[in-house]
Amino acid sequence: MLFDTRFEFFQCHDRWSALLLVKQLLFLALIFFSFGYARMFHRVDTILSKKEPAEDVAVFHNQMLMFGRINVGLAIAALLVAAGMNS
Repeated sequence: MLFDTRFEFFQCHDRWSALLLVKQLLFLALIFFSFGYARMFHRVDTILSKKEPAEDVAVFHNQMLMFGRINVGLAIAALLVAAGMNS
């Protein structure tokens, strides 16, 4: 998309450019929440390796599930935006 002739840096003069900006922002949010998911996974792994009580893991596991749902929603939104760019 960035190599398309319609792409101009920091210019949103038509619908395609605006959708590209939204899509790039969605991808940045995906990256952000993926790092959050990895951080929570590391915390859960650390807690489980120390054989601590399961109550400590439940909070981080729920956070992991939330980050996973957010990532799925952002990915679906990115696909819908990409479909809108092709029309």
